[in-house]
Amino acid sequence: MPSYFTSLVKLQNIYLYNNQMEGELPANWSNMTMLNYLQISGNRFSGAVPSSLINLPATVYLYLYSNDFTSMPNFTTDARKASLYIRVDNNRLDFATLEPNFSGTGTHPFAYFIYSPQKNISDLTQVSTPISTQLVIPARPITALNTITWEKLIGVTWTNVSASNQNASGTSYQINSADGSYAGSYRYKITSSKVPALIRYSDPIAVSITDPYNPSGSYLGNALYNGNITSQAWRTDPAYASGGSELKGMFLYRYDDKYQLKEAQFANPTFGQLSSSYALAGNKFRENDLTYDPNGNLLTLKRYNEGQHRVHDFTYGYEALRVANAAPNEDFNGTTGYTNNGNATIAPETIGSQNYVKVTCNLVSTVGIITQSFIPVAVGEKYTYKVKGYRQTSGLAYLYVYANTGANLVWLTRVLPQGAANEDWATVEFTIPAGVTSIKVGVLFSSPVVVGDIFYVNQIGLYKQAAASNRLASVSG
Repeated sequence: MPSYFTSLVKLQNIYLYNNQMEGELPANWSNMTMLNYLQISGNRFSGAVPSSLINLPATVYLYLYSNDFTSMPNFTTDARKASLYIRVDNNRLDFATLEPNFSGTGTHPFAYFIYSPQKNISDLTQVSTPISTQLVIPARPITALNTITWEKLIGVTWTNVSASNQNASGTSYQINSADGSYAGSYRYKITSSKVPALIRYSDPIAVSITDPYNPSGSYLGNALYNGNITSQAWRTDPAYASGGSELKGMFLYRYDDKYQLKEAQFANPTFGQLSSSYALAGNKFRENDLTYDPNGNLLTLKRYNEGQHRVHDFTYGYEALRVANAAPNEDFNGTTGYTNNGNATIAPETIGSQNYVKVTCNLVSTVGIITQSFIPVAVGEKYTYKVKGYRQTSGLAYLYVYANTGANLVWLTRVLPQGAANEDWATVEFTIPAGVTSIKVGVLFSSPVVVGDIFYVNQIGLYKQAAASNRLASVSG
C-alpha cells in the first residue's frame, strides 16, 4: 500500500479488497482521524498490523482478513473497543498476538471479532544439519497459556515426536547429535487455553541431514599435474546502474584414486593485488558423494543450494545396450506367433486402450502360452527376457524359456504379479549353454494352480545383451 494513503487525513473509507496487493502496511496511521472503514482483505499484505490503528477516533471497521499478517496489536487498549468490528481470520497470526485481544477464555470486548481459522505458519520450510551435529527446528514464540506439540510425517500419518525432543521447553525441536533417521518432514501445532477454538499449525518443514565437510579444506584444490582442474574462481563487475555489488565465487575440486571427480566445494574468494584467499562456504552449492561403477558411469550425486539445503540425491541406473527384440508380436496385437502350451485357452482381449492375451487354465498342469517357432541363438550369448502382465487369480504364472535340447533354461524363477493394479514387468537374465541352438519363450502356470485360473500378458521382450556397453536407464532422487 502506498505510504501517501496515510497522509489523506480526510479519507473516511478505504476499499482495497481482492487486489493481490502485497508488502507491509504503512507504519503511521495516527493522522487518519476521519477513517471509519478499512477493508483490505483478499490481498497479500504481510508483517505486522500497525499499532497506530489503535485509538483512531472514527474507526469502526477493520477488515484485515485473508492476508499474510504475522502479528497484530492489542486492540483491547482502544478506548472505543466495544464499537470495533475486527476481522483478522485467514492470516498467519500466532497466540502471542491473539491472546492479548481476549478478555477471558474465549471472550473478547469487541462488538465483533473474527480470528479463526488462520493459515498455517510459513516462517520456515527447510532445515539442513550436518550429520552428528545439533538439529534445531525453531517454532513461533509461545506463551504460558500455550501447549506445543511436534509431529513428524511417518508414511502418510503425522505422528507425535515430542517425546524425543531434547529441548524441554518445546520452543524448538532439538536433537543434540542428529543422524540420518531424523531426516523427513516435521511440523508443530500450538493450542491455547485462552483461545480454545483455534489450533495453530506450521507448514511442513523439510529436514535434511547432510554430509559432513572438512572446514579446513586442506584436502581440496591441491594441484595434481595431470590436466585435471583443481580449482576455479570468477569475479564480475556489478550490473550497470543496478547499484548492486560484484559477483564472485570459487569451486575447489577433489578426485578419487582414478582421477574421477568426487566433490566440488564452493568458497567465497577474496581477490587482492598481490595474493588471494578464500573461505569455504559449508554446503552452499556443494556437489559431493560422486561415485562410479567400474566402467566410469556415474552412480550417485548429491547437490546443495545456496541455503545449504540438499536439493538432489541422485542415484543413476544403467542397463546393457540390447539388439532388437527377438520375441514375435511384442505388443500382443492378437496371438500371432504364439500358441497354447498344453490344455489352455489363449484369446486376444483389449482392456482400455491396451492389447492383451488372456490365458485360461483348463487342466491342472504346466499350461500357458509359448512361441510357435524356435528362435535361433548361439552358445554363450546373454539374453534378457521380460514379460509385462499380471495374474487375475492366485495361480502362479512363471516366465519360461525352453531349449531345443529339451532343457528348461528358465523356469520357476520369475512370476507375474497378482492383480491388474500391480501389473508390471517380470524380468530374468540367462546365458545360452553348450549344445543349445534355438529356444522358445512363454509364460506357464505351475502349482498351486486350479482350473479357471487366468493371467494376462501385455508385452514381451527377448533381448540379446551387447557386451561392455551401457546406457543410462534411470535417475532417482
